[in-house]
Amino acid sequence: TLHAAWMEKEIRRVCEEDPNNRVVLVGVEGGAATVAKLAEKLTAAGTPPAGVVYFDRRTNRGGNSAANVMSVCDHGVSDAESAAAVVEMLNAVAAT
Repeated sequence: TLHAAWMEKEIRRVCEEDPNNRVVLVGVEGGAATVAKLAEKLTAAGTPPAGVVYFDRRTNRGGNSAANVMSVCDHGVSDAESAAAVVEMLNAVAAT
């Protein structure tokens, strides 16, 4: 949360420098809410993240307009399954 404004500025700068750059945001527990807000701001500014990953057991965050949105800490999902799902999404982002 502390560095969200700096992060937003840096992501915009990197994407302006090279429009082919892609960003995947990752939020863990309380940081998931910050990532959700950051994704909304970036999307509104015309630089949507290529993916968003939430490691947050408390909620499954929806309503995000990123191309790939994943909540990997749903109940009943093992760490290995979570890691495999994240790797699969990152590979999909890299292939675009």
